Amino acid sequence: MREPLADLRSALEEFGELGKLEDDELATRNAYGYAPRALGRADPRIVALDGDVRNWTYSELFKNDPELGERLLERRIAEQTMIGCAAGLAAAGERPIASSFGKFIARAYDQPGMALVGRLDLRIVGSHVDVSLAADGPSQMALSDVAFFHAWSTVRRDDGTPLIYMLCPADAFVTHQLTLKMAQHGGTSYMRTLRPNVPLIYAPEDRFDARAHRALQEGNNLLLAAAGYMVHEAQRARD
Repeated sequence: MREPLADLRSALEEFGELGKLEDDELATRNAYGYAPRALGRADPRIVALDGDVRNWTYSELFKNDPELGERLLERRIAEQTMIGCAAGLAAAGERPIASSFGKFIARAYDQPGMALVGRLDLRIVGSHVDVSLAADGPSQMALSDVAFFHAWSTVRRDDGTPLIYMLCPADAFVTHQLTLKMAQHGGTSYMRTLRPNVPLIYAPEDRFDARAHRALQEGNNLLLAAAGYMVHEAQRARD
């Protein structure tokens, strides 16, 4: 197996797409798409699945890669089938990454629950989360996914780690890093990605793990704690 590219800037540069960072902003769903492609080239066990929205989740970067295209399984508008198929692949020793809109993954809550009972090595990515996608309306907005997956994260495995990690990255660089960490983790993870472009907060060389948080600015009078898109709102409130 080859080592996957360690940061988003390197991945973009390899594929001639570094210009996407020229405005110092990028959607986290876009940044996510480069990580499975890098992982797939490094590890033949990586398999991608999508729920007929790969042009929105950016798993199409995996599908369009000539080395990887046959390893993306399109499950159409059947999220229960997608997660069930991913669980079966994980049980067979593959390393699946399943993506769809976070709102649509709500149709398949039973399947991740059963996968967690089986302690499977499974990665799920829900895009278009929260109200930040605006004009697409509430039928597309993932909100309750936080409650569902966080409830499972309070359960502990035998080694004391959470039964599932729920990841809410705030910028493109950390999204890419956490996707790589999801692939290394020997358990289940759920990551939420955003539709709109958001400013870059971190540096390409910054490193994160599934339990990380960062203090973006030190102060003495008030604590603002946020995750995902709300980190950007918290920064505006600070200013």
